[in-house]
Amino acid sequence: MPAAPGLVSGRSLSISLMGRAVAGAASVPRAALARIGSGTVVFAALPAGFAVRPVRLLSAGSADAVVTGLPVGTSVAVTGVSELKSLALAAPGPHAVGFAVDDD
Repeated sequence: MPAAPGLVSGRSLSISLMGRAVAGAASVPRAALARIGSGTVVFAALPAGFAVRPVRLLSAGSADAVVTGLPVGTSVAVTGVSELKSLALAAPGPHAVGFAVDDD
């Protein structure tokens, strides 16, 4: 690699490698992801709360993650995710007030 400003031998750097797009995959902020049990979920916004939406994690970087199982245009929570997870886990069932488990 030819010398260039900012490139110094021995200095570490961060790179991202992009591959082919996976059909049905979506990019979400990594902060939107939560683990419940052995699965990965996001909290999809609903008119009256949030739905726990299971997703399949394909890859994750420092800021973003690529998942499947999330319909195009779905708005997800990116702040307060740990609080939403606590509320979902404390709910008496999958359909507590303001929450729904969506297995679509």
